[in-house]
Amino acid sequence: TKYGCERIPNSRSLHSLMTMDSNNWTICTRDYSCFCYECMNKSYSECNSQKHGYVGEWKQVPLVVDDTYGSDHDDSFEDVPLISTDYDHISGLVKQGDVFAVIAEEANIEKVEYYLLRCTEERTKLTCEITSEVTTFFTGSVVVQGTYLQQVKALQSGIHFVDYKPDKKVYHYTHHIIATGLQLQQVKTTNSKRKKWRLDVEDHEKILQVIEK
Repeated sequence: TKYGCERIPNSRSLHSLMTMDSNNWTICTRDYSCFCYECMNKSYSECNSQKHGYVGEWKQVPLVVDDTYGSDHDDSFEDVPLISTDYDHISGLVKQGDVFAVIAEEANIEKVEYYLLRCTEERTKLTCEITSEVTTFFTGSVVVQGTYLQQVKALQSGIHFVDYKPDKKVYHYTHHIIATGLQLQQVKTTNSKRKKWRLDVEDHEKILQVIEK
């Protein structure tokens, strides 16, 4: 498949967090992340990596209220793009219409480090096997759907993208998502039928830094 057998860079340096549906004040944590079939389908008790001692055991940790958070707290961060390797958190924040980024496979025709997509369907668990482009997603896979934005030019003012086949929707695994809430500025153009967009250089560089970790 296009992604199934490829290693996610530095994934073993991450730590795992899991919420508990029955208790909003408790989370579970364990040392190191795992992307085995069982964990991707939330069958954590059957994790192969844990059986062999590659990852730690889940431990319950109570959440503590931060009393320092007040009405004068600056909430402007909500409009700031979220760029991180914490794919489980990021993928849950991707909403319809949001622009998000996924890690590109090393050998890609475009020779880019990441792809941008505009979300058309939020995170979901597939109930049947689906083939999207050349990738087969099996039943139970956790994915996000979107339409591609094609990178066409890199300038000092920003990275330019165009809508690439806006009617063609594709799936991506949630653990390939490294950014969401990216803000694009429309670029005026007179010689193209496709809309052109600009991503700030600062956001572009932050994405590259996350990929290189």
